[in-house]
Amino acid sequence: MGKGESMASEIENKQLIFALDIGTRNVVGLVGYEEEEQLKIIATSTYEHKSRAMMDGQIHDIVKVSRVIKEVKKELEQEIGHSLEKVSIAAAGRVLRTVFSEPSIVFREKKVVEKSHVLALELQGVESAKQILYDEDHSLMDYFCVAHTPIRYYLDGFELDNLQGHKGQELKAVVLSTFLPQQVIDSLYRAVEAAGLEVSMLTLEPISAMNVAIPKDLRLLNLALVDIGAGTSDIAITKEGTVASYGMLSIAGDEFTEKIIEEYLVDFQTAEKMKKLRGDESVEVKDILGMQSEIQQEEISKVLDPLLQKITEEIAAKILDLNGEQAPKAVFCVGGGSKLQHLTDILSEKLDMPKSRVIVKEVDFPNERIRMEGGALEGPEYITPIGIAYTTLLEQKDNFLKVQVNEKRIQLLNTKKLTIMDAAIKANVSSAQMVVKNGKDLRFEWNGMQKIEKGTMGEQPVIKRNGKDADLKQTIQSGDEIEFVPAVAGKDAQKTIQDGIEEKIPVKSIFFGEKKIDFDYSIRVNGKQVNRDYAIQNGDQVECHPINTLEEFADWMNIQKDRYHFAVNGVLRSLESTLQQGDRIEVVEKPEEEKKPDVKAGQEAERVEDDQKIEKNPFEALDVTVNGETVTLKGKKEYLFVNIFNFLDFDVRNGKKNIRLFLNGEKASYTDKLQEGDDILIQWDEC
Repeated sequence: MGKGESMASEIENKQLIFALDIGTRNVVGLVGYEEEEQLKIIATSTYEHKSRAMMDGQIHDIVKVSRVIKEVKKELEQEIGHSLEKVSIAAAGRVLRTVFSEPSIVFREKKVVEKSHVLALELQGVESAKQILYDEDHSLMDYFCVAHTPIRYYLDGFELDNLQGHKGQELKAVVLSTFLPQQVIDSLYRAVEAAGLEVSMLTLEPISAMNVAIPKDLRLLNLALVDIGAGTSDIAITKEGTVASYGMLSIAGDEFTEKIIEEYLVDFQTAEKMKKLRGDESVEVKDILGMQSEIQQEEISKVLDPLLQKITEEIAAKILDLNGEQAPKAVFCVGGGSKLQHLTDILSEKLDMPKSRVIVKEVDFPNERIRMEGGALEGPEYITPIGIAYTTLLEQKDNFLKVQVNEKRIQLLNTKKLTIMDAAIKANVSSAQMVVKNGKDLRFEWNGMQKIEKGTMGEQPVIKRNGKDADLKQTIQSGDEIEFVPAVAGKDAQKTIQDGIEEKIPVKSIFFGEKKIDFDYSIRVNGKQVNRDYAIQNGDQVECHPINTLEEFADWMNIQKDRYHFAVNGVLRSLESTLQQGDRIEVVEKPEEEKKPDVKAGQEAERVEDDQKIEKNPFEALDVTVNGETVTLKGKKEYLFVNIFNFLDFDVRNGKKNIRLFLNGEKASYTDKLQEGDDILIQWDEC
């Protein structure tokens, strides 16, 4: 019986796990199954790409990659004597897009920060990060948010570990969001399908490596996983049992190989062999000129040391960047590049950590979780392919989780414990809908006293999962129906002058000339006369006083008090005189020597010039034009602007706007003197 036939008998009735690690340089495949709560790996195959069909973990030529996958599939099928139809794959950490954003929420006044405010702040951070990606790509390419974590919080400019429960006005955060482009998923699926396979599970390479390198119970600690591959170095940070953030550097193992090629003029394979020397080992090499020599590992280390210093410096800086400028509790290095001599020692120095806390993580067989038949895959470079298979064993689940958000069907990449917030992010639910906003207060001054009119309270947003109340942190399952009812903003405070008048006083009626005028209050806002319907604005200075005296009446009518004597019921009165119901008021122009110089020289010169032009019997009628119509004034020696209203059906107090007066095209006042032929314009204007 051949090996394939023997293995076919062994795996009969077993649920096989076929995992592929589609890397930049090669494709690694392995087959295994669960036995006694272990992953038993029974076959492996590795094929290199014949040309650069992949760059930085992303497929550039689907046809070429699918050919290599077919070769791996064929070799494994021959070895196990069984056809393979479904496969587990992983998206490379280097294709993830990581974005920092700085969301903020500003309350109208200081208030206690609630959990909902913090979650809305994080949601806004993810929204902002996604928009940054759209702006960078100049497209609306779809992204899956695979992780987000707040790096720092600020309240009113002060950094805090936790905002909840504190009182303040301005919330800020630095949020790190990680996205997987839909395009990457699509190209992986197409390459696999072109090789005659169906994707049974999709995960992320950092998560796969984490499942092998770091036991689940240790992930509550703040740890870092560094996967140093051929083209890139991928970094993942764990906190509180989950992968909190991801990062990538475009410096890795190939740069060391290229440095050796440049220094010793050897081919790529020889340089790779020289790079892997340890301790006091040496190697005989032949350069491109045909010269042979023996090279010691110590000499190679000196050549590579500047580059090693550079890569560890950049890795350390990235770890700190992803981890809120703090060193993690431990660092696990995997991938072929992690085997570089002295790498972990130098990295520990850069992070100011004990050397024992920065290690190269290898898969040791056998162990309590994974068993290897033949031990074909050993070393840190095989952590990821083994991790893909082991992750499949741990998490037999659908690749995508499907839910409804406000009756809209969406699907989420099922690579972590998903929450309602993840569904909100994918469904583009705005963070603004999650924040309760009270109506704006109205602050103003009323007769010298500071007043505050309160806006109404807003209504909390409603979040329901399958008809029951929920919050953004609640976990979700496929088929869930999620409903978001946005927060309802409170109404801004509003107040008119009429609303502010507390004391109601009787309306007085007097006669000014022949015109009956009704009044009660003198109302001015910021020095300008307004009516009762005026809507008070923030910062307004309102003066609202009962009109009792002659002086108050004159001010209300905008009469220049220094130019006139005032007669009440035919008797001259002082400005302090109290007005009574039915009084009749007349104004008499003062002699020149009594007047105060409150009229501009130019205006006075115009009056003198007009007086010289017109010689008229003081008791004759005077014809003027008012709003385009001729009006004849009779019965007085002289006429002031205010006398016009005795000859018009025009109530100066019943309009809903301010009155504007013009005489011969210039702004006028009630006490301006009228002459024959004057052109008068009277109109209402907005307050």
